[in-house]
Amino acid sequence: ILSDCEILEIPAKKFLEVMSYDFQLSRNIIESMAYKIRRLYHQLKNTSNSIRLDKQIASKLWKLSKDFGKETDEGIEINFNLSISYLADMLGSKRETVSRQLKILSEKDLIIVKRNRFVVVNRDNLLKYFRNS
Repeated sequence: ILSDCEILEIPAKKFLEVMSYDFQLSRNIIESMAYKIRRLYHQLKNTSNSIRLDKQIASKLWKLSKDFGKETDEGIEINFNLSISYLADMLGSKRETVSRQLKILSEKDLIIVKRNRFVVVNRDNLLKYFRNS
């Protein structure tokens, strides 16, 4: 879990019983699961060896900035501590390799790397880098 959250636990039998009486709830659950499956598919596609690591990192930082970003003078800061080691684990790569690729993205003025913090200078430019280069 990357940010504060609460976990709700409902016994499966009770949940199925409620779903049997509420069509809209059942529909919303199915739509939510379909959305999560699509996201997992995209994550699998983006973490395969078919995409260069710099693009994988750009994609991951773009998504994190979208979900957890806060506006700063420098750009969109990902608003939680994220170490290079943890980012490497997310991508299934070595920390040293991710660090080298982050340096390249930083030299291209796409991101700013601070101690356990990342700032996306311009989300549109990062997205273009991921899609085009």
